[in-house]
Amino acid sequence: PYSELYEDRIIRMAKHHSMGKEVQFLLVNANNPQISPEDNVGEMIKKAKEKEYQFPYLADHNQALANKFG
Repeated sequence: PYSELYEDRIIRMAKHHSMGKEVQFLLVNANNPQISPEDNVGEMIKKAKEKEYQFPYLADHNQALANKFG
């Protein structure tokens, strides 16, 4: 998936820009866990801990938020 190609880059950017609070990062997972079981909330929590996310990681399984951004 495309998200995995950018994940480490996003983590680095978030660490760099959050030092001065110039930018707030958050990740949105809009995948349906019934279609992509690896995207369930439990796996999201596990991934956030493994990658040491320093920003919110949101579940948007009905894609309401994602659809607002196009």
